[in-house]
Amino acid sequence: MSTATKCTKNWSSDELDILVNAWAEDAVQAQLDGTTRNAKVFQELAGILAAAGYNRTPGQCRDKIKNLKRIYKAVKDNNNRSGRGIKNV
Repeated sequence: MSTATKCTKNWSSDELDILVNAWAEDAVQAQLDGTTRNAKVFQELAGILAAAGYNRTPGQCRDKIKNLKRIYKAVKDNNNRSGRGIKNV
């Protein structure tokens, strides 16, 4: 299997665990706090994934984090509204 094919596949749960754990580190959060130019941080996250054997671009890492945050916010907003059923991810 080529690495180009590996990039286009869905994210595995192990791959997501590595990304989220690396993103949650205090040092990474400190770098992201209050900055709009954070390409370097996502380059580092892509490097951490590469060291674990996953080939993802910094753009893919950024998009995945943004998507996870969007889904989390939607579920949280849904669960805070009265009369709505509890939603889980």
